[in-house]
Amino acid sequence: MAYTGRLLAVFFVFTLLMLIRTSVIFEFGHPPHIIPIPGIIALCFAWFLGKKYDKALFYSQRDSLTHLYNRRFISQKVPKIFRKMDRKGEKLGVFVVDVNHFKTINDTYGHETGDKILKHISNVLLNNTKQRDIIARWGGDEFLIIVPHTDQQGMESIIHRVKEDVKNLSKVMKVKVSLSMGVSIYPDDGKELEGLIRISDYNMYELKKHSASKHK
Repeated sequence: MAYTGRLLAVFFVFTLLMLIRTSVIFEFGHPPHIIPIPGIIALCFAWFLGKKYDKALFYSQRDSLTHLYNRRFISQKVPKIFRKMDRKGEKLGVFVVDVNHFKTINDTYGHETGDKILKHISNVLLNNTKQRDIIARWGGDEFLIIVPHTDQQGMESIIHRVKEDVKNLSKVMKVKVSLSMGVSIYPDDGKELEGLIRISDYNMYELKKHSASKHK
């Protein structure tokens, strides 16, 4: 959780206290004698209000279960990233990640186990991407990964690492967990997020069909 609200609130109150102190010195020729305790109380109150703001902002941008970003944040943030990619002439990867047979997992092992799996997968995605990448829970058992400044090799590397870690997760949880992943590239495959997600979805389901036909 960011400290933006707390820092701004404390800075504002501290600046106000310094202005009051300076005014008293100019008016009476000496600093006020009783400002330290009220000043400390004011700073503590500012920190408290700032924390409330930071918490509200955090939960307005995050999924309540996984604490990954939510759709609202993505819709606000991604257009800015697209513009940045345009200025730099660079590409961006859009991953759609789907948990295979998640309804069956919920029905067989219960929703509590299903929630644990979603949390673990969230950590797998975070651990295999960079801090600048954006990961969101897009809904249900579907995740979205936005990877700026990437290429085909970089995207294939992410897919490989994520799938290997999910295999280990299956062993730890004693539940068969696997992912399907589809990718599209901005701006090669489109310049709108919705269109890129559709292409990623299509690529993901084509890979699913190919994988299913191989195992027949």
